[in-house]
Amino acid sequence: MSPPPWNWAVGGFDITNIGNVGIGISTPDEILHLSSSVSAKPVLKIENTNADALSGILEFKKTDTGDAADDDLLGRIEGRGSLNVPGEKQFTTIDFISSDITNADVGGEIRFNVQMDNNLRNFLTLNGYNGSVNQGEIVFNEDSQDVDFRIESSGVVNAFLVQGSSGALQFANYASGFLQVDGSGNLTTSTVDFGDDTNATGGRSITLNADAIDADAALYTDTKCLWFESPTAVDDFKSIWYSTIAVTFTEVWAESDQTVTFNLQEDDGSPANILSASLAPAAAATSTISFADASFAAGSRLDLVVDSVSGTPTWVSICFTATKDD
Repeated sequence: MSPPPWNWAVGGFDITNIGNVGIGISTPDEILHLSSSVSAKPVLKIENTNADALSGILEFKKTDTGDAADDDLLGRIEGRGSLNVPGEKQFTTIDFISSDITNADVGGEIRFNVQMDNNLRNFLTLNGYNGSVNQGEIVFNEDSQDVDFRIESSGVVNAFLVQGSSGALQFANYASGFLQVDGSGNLTTSTVDFGDDTNATGGRSITLNADAIDADAALYTDTKCLWFESPTAVDDFKSIWYSTIAVTFTEVWAESDQTVTFNLQEDDGSPANILSASLAPAAAATSTISFADASFAAGSRLDLVVDSVSGTPTWVSICFTATKDD
């Protein structure tokens, strides 16, 4: 061979005196340089014809006299394109990093980087070590740029959105509106109706409007139990309970060692029966959800009126449940 520089060409291969190999190019400027003027070419193909589950490997390896260091770049896949100035531009990269080299918690990292405003920015990081053993992380927008994280669905551009500029979180539904939480924690909505939620009880629902939350929900439930000794037919127990808010009775149940027939009355100055029929508990507990008027106004008093007794009862216990609706 002649003194350098020299090229050796054979069968479409060009090998330079410094060891660069070109395929499709006579002046390779890297150890392996593939070039083609054909559309969608060249293609680097790695094929394995073995019948087992394993296949070929594209391996990046960084080797020196010592161990790799934390945050060493072990390999990179780049996407480059031609520009008038500077002539060639690195538009995207996928970086393979040794994030932590401690024997007990060795961790690797993959970074997906994209050009943004003429700077290569880290948009997505998969990290096998976040400072603690057995703890990794997936980080979106590591470089803290104004990058939106958006999930689209059919017909909905922002089915789920984290807005990079404000930190706002938005859930959208093409049929019923959206729910948005801004970077300061403020809630904004159009109309969102959760009334069809199968977990809602008894037809309960909640509707979020632009300036209000409309809830058809039991906001307050209270159960009280009382015990009376030796009730008689002439007993009229006044003010056994008092409510500062308007409530609705949902159930009343009672028990006694003899039959005691009684009713509850709302006393707002003109006592009125609450139950549609007097309750007559005996040795076994008796309950009812049948009311003459289950509504109980704020400030009213609850009375217990004994209608009759059978035998000589020594005690009677009564429990009732009331709810506060929206």
